[in-house]
Amino acid sequence: MKTLRLIGMTVIAIIMSGNFIACSNDNDTNTEQGIILIDNSQEILTLSPTAGSQEIKFISNADWQIKKYDDSDTWFNITPTNGNAGENIITIEVSSNDSYEERGGQFSIETATYTEAIPFVQAGKDDTMYTQHVETAGTLYDLFGTYEVRKLKLSGYINGTDIATMRKMPLIELDLSDAHIVGGGSYEIRFYNGMGTTNKKVFSTTDNIFPDYFYYEISSLQSIILPKSVTEIGHCAFKGCTGLTSVEIPNSVTEIGSSAFEGCTGLTSITIPSKVTSLVTQGSLYPYSSVFADCTALKEVHVKNPTPPEILNDTFSTYAYVTLYVPAGSKEAYQNHSIWKKFGTIIEEGEASIPIVGTWKAKTPNGGGYTEYFIFNSDKTGKSWEVSSNGIQGKEETFTYKIEDDKLIFSWKGGGTYTSIFILSDNNLTIKDNATSTIFIRI
Repeated sequence: MKTLRLIGMTVIAIIMSGNFIACSNDNDTNTEQGIILIDNSQEILTLSPTAGSQEIKFISNADWQIKKYDDSDTWFNITPTNGNAGENIITIEVSSNDSYEERGGQFSIETATYTEAIPFVQAGKDDTMYTQHVETAGTLYDLFGTYEVRKLKLSGYINGTDIATMRKMPLIELDLSDAHIVGGGSYEIRFYNGMGTTNKKVFSTTDNIFPDYFYYEISSLQSIILPKSVTEIGHCAFKGCTGLTSVEIPNSVTEIGSSAFEGCTGLTSITIPSKVTSLVTQGSLYPYSSVFADCTALKEVHVKNPTPPEILNDTFSTYAYVTLYVPAGSKEAYQNHSIWKKFGTIIEEGEASIPIVGTWKAKTPNGGGYTEYFIFNSDKTGKSWEVSSNGIQGKEETFTYKIEDDKLIFSWKGGGTYTSIFILSDNNLTIKDNATSTIFIRI
């Protein structure tokens, strides 16, 4: 929890540089500094965002008075407002901070010749993550009775009426992973037409489709986890959500509507699930996209489909300085695509879509007439052995393996490594080592 704290660096600096000497006589106030805090614990004050008070102890070498820097700051008061030389106690009283943002104030303790400025902040109220099950769609507001919710995790069933409620909440985090979008209800979107007036349109929801204009042009939202049950993301769902920095799209999604994330200038990374085959919407006159247009902070795009999804030039606004991550074995397909190839860097990640688990044999040309066999286990371990031309089996060796980019890397028990590159033949998967021309064939 953030705390209200009296900033003590000024006081520390004064103590370090001043000529005040603390003697055994507590009433000695002979100090050139004028005012000094006498309780070290006062250097940092910890107060709750709720209404409260805190005492400050100090010594003054002359009569003093309190001065607020801004008399309009009515949320805090200091008492008493004046006093005499010697040891003194003042009390800061603050009202509850009903905002989520911290607020600052400043006052000073002044003598005729010296001023001690004391700035401080009061923390905003806690951001609680509210968890709510909505059994009956359209009842979200009835369950809360307020729009003052910033972090929300929902389960159950939500429709257009619930979306209208969420659009009125100053949400910064929203977890809908266990929620289900169902048809019904309505929410209204206002569009600015550029001539000083607005147009409005009413929308509703459809089962398992994340709705159009869900959080359109609302900048407060920072992160969202979409429902695991949705299959489509609607048109302009998050267009203009400039504060959005994190989006989790479930693997169930097959379509992402046009301009869904357009203008999300806070997004640095996005993952496109494997079932998405197109980022293009077919309009009545022409196709359009702009799904990630004007996402100016984008640095990484992770595409899980080994076949490049259909896109247009305006799907992204930035290509040259963005790294594209694609499934192992699909880099060449993306490099040969007229638009995907525009990304500055393309890197393969994860394992190939065709598993290597099983038994393989390898034949090295001019390798002395022996055949080597490999067994790859699903737990990334394996073993190999050689069989000579006369059928004599050699000693088994164990290894672990991993797949990075387009390379299969063996780590033998003895510490050596052996690197091979995947090659997909017409009939089955073969693995070819470029250095020795060894061919691995599944058996």
